[in-house]
Amino acid sequence: MTTNSKKLASPFNLDDFLVPVEEFEAAQTDGYFEVSIGKPKRFEYFRAHPVWQFIGRIFEIDGDNGLDKERYLLAQHLMPEETEITDDEARLVLLRLLVTISGKVYLLPTFPTSDNEWHKSAIRAVKSGEEAWTRMSSMRAEGRYLVKEAEDQQALGEVKWPDQVDQGREGMMELLQRGFGTDGIITNADHPAVRRHKGLAR
Repeated sequence: MTTNSKKLASPFNLDDFLVPVEEFEAAQTDGYFEVSIGKPKRFEYFRAHPVWQFIGRIFEIDGDNGLDKERYLLAQHLMPEETEITDDEARLVLLRLLVTISGKVYLLPTFPTSDNEWHKSAIRAVKSGEEAWTRMSSMRAEGRYLVKEAEDQQALGEVKWPDQVDQGREGMMELLQRGFGTDGIITNADHPAVRRHKGLAR
């Protein structure tokens, strides 16, 4: 049995879109990686860099969908009179650098002086991660994170830190920009997030 099929004429040329194998392979080794703001997933084991840390203010605002939170890094020179952002709305945090077994990079906001058990248990997880592969999972009924070290540390191997951790202030700024994105860093009162906070047109 044969099927008659009419050839579909295409206005496109495949060669206009096909990326050479060499270019693809080069892209896999160019050092590109993403940085997430927050904690690893509950089953991801991570290590915490023992030295890298950044103290700053993070401004959180409801996303357009009303569900997700958008996080912004707020420049220190901006005064509350300019932005109408209070200290309660722009929280002082200590960002810690985490890397998972698969190489994912996270900047975890921590609150070292908080009495909140969620925050305290997150600190314990980071401290554990400085020495061993560790994971943290939510225990909602208990209001804290469960902190667990991997049973076979040697099997998980050594952590590979991003090159930026050894590049001083420039490397630190690059990690922050990768995490928050260019649009996620507020340096003036005309930023769209500030305008939305004020109730102004964006």
